[in-house]
This record gives sequence, C-alpha cells and structure tokens, in this order.
Amino acid sequence: VVPDIARVNVGINASGPTVKQTQNEIKIVINKVSEAIKKLGIESKDIKTNTYSINPTYDYTDGKQTIRGYSAQTSLTVTIRDTQKANSVIDTATQNGANNVGGITFDVDDKTKAQNEARKFAVEDAKRKAKDASSIAGFTLGNIINYQENFDGNIEPRSYLMADKAVSESAPTQLEEGSRDISVTVTLSYEIR
Repeated sequence: VVPDIARVNVGINASGPTVKQTQNEIKIVINKVSEAIKKLGIESKDIKTNTYSINPTYDYTDGKQTIRGYSAQTSLTVTIRDTQKANSVIDTATQNGANNVGGITFDVDDKTKAQNEARKFAVEDAKRKAKDASSIAGFTLGNIINYQENFDGNIEPRSYLMADKAVSESAPTQLEEGSRDISVTVTLSYEIR
C-alpha cells in the first residue's frame, strides 16, 4: 500500500553555562519551529513533545569532576497527513533552528482494509498448502479446529540528520515515501482423518 502519513522528529540540541540559559534557548527555538510547522497546515494535535532533557556536562581534572555547563535537548514528533509536505516540514524546521531531525517514517493511517486483504490471501494460501500436504502425506483434512494470526511489524527505514545552517539553506529535502508492506502470517490447525 502507498503510505498516506509521515512522521518525523525535529528538535534542538543546545548547551550553555547555566540551566536557565540552556533551557531558554531550546524553548525559544522549539516554539519557533512548532509555529512555523503549523503555518504549513499541520494541526496542533499532530505535533507532540517527544523528548525533553537537561543534563550537566563535566570536566575531569586531577580526578575531580566539576560541572562545566549544561546540555539540553527537546524534540517534537510531527505527524504529517499529507506526505507531500514531509520535505517542507523538515526544511521549515531546520530553517527555524532545529538542528536534529530523525525518526522519519512513512505509514498507513488506517491499515484495516489492507490487513483484511492480507488476511484473505494468507488464509487462501494456508488452505492450499494444507490441501497439498494432505494429498502428499495421504490423509484427509477435517474441520479447522484452530486459527492464529500475526501481523508482521516491518521495521521501517529511518533516516537521521544532524542539520547545520549551511545544510538547511542549501538544496531542499527530497524524501520518497515508497510503499508499505502489510503482511499477516496465519496458522490453521485441522482435524486429520
């Protein structure tokens, strides 16, 4: 199936001498990024905070540990319901200060129809294989007495980008959504006669 949604994480990594200064820097940038993405038509409900952390950075001198400053990071997971906007979301985020882009995935928002179709093909295939096996082994199939299914959780290709100003002002991002496989494994258990 052709993906109809994209998800991308956009964020900011920053460092500074104090917690407050570092926290203010990431807050200003992530708010600017969020507002710019909304102007592309992405709804607020499709933008959520994914990470937020502030940690001390240390220097080690003569076996002593001293705090040198602080590093902070925050990121948003953006769900893009028009996959053609995925490139613009990334470019807009980096142009507005995001320096960390990753976790790019394309998916199908409602997999029900594709899953039902995959299930139909899998059951037909399982029945055909059971019939062939019974013919070769010399037994007769009775009723189906058990059914199990497992939907395949394919690992999506993910891309990561640490952006800098030169990258964000150069050529536009070009993502290709490709297609998404929806597969199911079914196990049929039969009575044997």
